Amino acid sequence: MAFGESKGAALGFALGTTVLLVMYLVGFCIPYWSMTTNVSSFESTRMSHFGLWKACGVSHDMIIDEFLPSDECFSTLEQGVPGWLRAVQLFAVLVVVFGLASWVMLWWITCGYFGEEKAFQFMLPCWILAGICMLVAMCIFGHFVKPKLDTFEIPGRVQLEEERIEFAWGFILVAVTTAIWNAFSIVFICITCCC
Repeated sequence: MAFGESKGAALGFALGTTVLLVMYLVGFCIPYWSMTTNVSSFESTRMSHFGLWKACGVSHDMIIDEFLPSDECFSTLEQGVPGWLRAVQLFAVLVVVFGLASWVMLWWITCGYFGEEKAFQFMLPCWILAGICMLVAMCIFGHFVKPKLDTFEIPGRVQLEEERIEFAWGFILVAVTTAIWNAFSIVFICITCCC
């Protein structure tokens, strides 16, 4: 197989996979997947945020709660969080499992001198499953946390934002990682089919 024989290509993919896994793990861990800004009065602006494992300033339904301080946080592993968030957590954990298995096999191919073909045959399905789980997690989260901008008008003045929900940088980091990971999947499938 050309992939196992070309140590330079294998090393490049192994290093690329290391960078992608670090990017994914950073996005996976931080509590900034969604941010909500709510201007309920002219005196104060309320902000809340949540990720896969921690939520601040929101109720257990992942909706901004006007009675909670913005810095009051809870673990999303507690009871009462929505089922869709549990599904995203499950698929995100599966990504880590399959991604680490792919990473180990890629380094085995890069550093090893035997069994590269069997390692690639194990690595490719794990890689593709990780990419599918990434896409499923992103789609579920994107479906239930829709960015929006609600405004209200004061006659004779400009429009003011009343509530803004947006994807935060943790979600964006995971989305970029998902796109690159699945692009690598296409490259690996082409390597398999053409060689």
